[in-house]
Amino acid sequence: MTALYQRSCRDNSLKRTAISPNEVARLKLDIPSWKNELHEGKEVLIKEFKFLEYQDAFIFVSEIVTLSETENHHPKLIIEWGKVTVLWWSHNINGLHLNDFIMAAKTDMINKN
Repeated sequence: MTALYQRSCRDNSLKRTAISPNEVARLKLDIPSWKNELHEGKEVLIKEFKFLEYQDAFIFVSEIVTLSETENHHPKLIIEWGKVTVLWWSHNINGLHLNDFIMAAKTDMINKN
């Protein structure tokens, strides 16, 4: 099976419900450093990335923005001194979709550069 970070997001406009808890658990195995939790009433994938330099956090966010535009899937980004918090979920279903796991894996790959 192709690794999540190698896949592209699919149009999830036809899928009107979030993926099952079993599917979430299976996909989480591929992105173990991400947490899935409730945030503002919806299930999201969330991870904090640490940075020594504030400018490095902005470079990281810029790369996420470029990726998001390419994949047409956009996260919530919180930039603070020393860290960036990234939250992925599918807005149209108000929950998690395969695309969120793909983007979390791609976000991890950005941080490895």
